[in-house]
Amino acid sequence: MSTTAAFYDYDKTMISIDSSELECKFVMLKKIPCNISCFCGLFQSGVLDLLVKLGWCSTKRINEAYVSSYKGTSLAHLEISAKDLYHSKIKHCVYPEMIESMKRHREKGHLVILVSAASEHLLKPFSEDCQADIWEATKIQTDDGGICTGCVQGNVCCEQQKVEVMKRLSKQYGIDLENSYAYSDHHSDLPFLEAVGNPVVVNPTNILEKVAWERKWQVKRCKQ
Repeated sequence: MSTTAAFYDYDKTMISIDSSELECKFVMLKKIPCNISCFCGLFQSGVLDLLVKLGWCSTKRINEAYVSSYKGTSLAHLEISAKDLYHSKIKHCVYPEMIESMKRHREKGHLVILVSAASEHLLKPFSEDCQADIWEATKIQTDDGGICTGCVQGNVCCEQQKVEVMKRLSKQYGIDLENSYAYSDHHSDLPFLEAVGNPVVVNPTNILEKVAWERKWQVKRCKQ
């Protein structure tokens, strides 16, 4: 018997902000110990974020820049900081309508799955809070001592890689993608949305909204 799933993007879909961008500001405001390469990475990430918004840089590239900013930092330290960040800042930015959406899917017996380009330490507090059945995010490479190398382990969980994750999970859990749902805000997630029979766009970018109207996809507007 096949299973139906509801796949959710995280940044700007479940929450109104970008968790990685907020983490950069949080690190600097809290003056959390960081080496020079980290601050250079944070600066680079800010520049790349602007380029992504202008459509001049890929989601993959900006997430690699964010991960590079962790070089020399303990992963355990990042996890503690991310938990603090979630409860002090991000939790207030969660869209209630999207939590209700998760609840409705769960009541129907659907698997609730988070798939995000954000790094694992940023997604973990939310996934635990919302009790997602499964969550997948970008993995950070560390050395034997648990120190971040500044590189991604494997691939950034974005664009076509998200589809690969969906295919793997569909085989593992017997998910029928044609009967499943996907929620996202950004046009870089078009492959993610196209992978299911029921795509839903949430507070979409202009490009994604145009595609949604052309294809008669559901458009969801959320407010905090």
